[in-house]
Amino acid sequence: MPVVSVDGKRIELRNLKKLLWPRLGITKADLIEYYRLIWPVVEGFLKDRPVALKRYPDGIEEEGFFQKDVSGIKPDWLKTFHYFSESTYEWIDWPIANDLASLIWLGELATVEIHMTLSKDFKIPDILA
Repeated sequence: MPVVSVDGKRIELRNLKKLLWPRLGITKADLIEYYRLIWPVVEGFLKDRPVALKRYPDGIEEEGFFQKDVSGIKPDWLKTFHYFSESTYEWIDWPIANDLASLIWLGELATVEIHMTLSKDFKIPDILA
């Protein structure tokens, strides 16, 4: 399994030949390379904003799923927003793609859609304060 280092952060890359867009022949490696290329453009939009992930580990022709909580699967260096979910009544760790390594890690998860919050002002809900 290849391991890349991006700004001193190690990322294990698995199943790089996995077809995410089978009809077009686009692989997970292609998605990760695309994320690497667009980082200078999207950095300002993603920085300091938690993101919800729409993952397609079996390709876009199969049903994907949304994921906000990356606790338990995130690398130690990934910045997250620790947030209490009132819908599940649990604490979750929303990922924050503050650097290229974080975006590449999202690509490793076959994250095809990245839904960012519009605000950088995060507070703990009043119910918990």
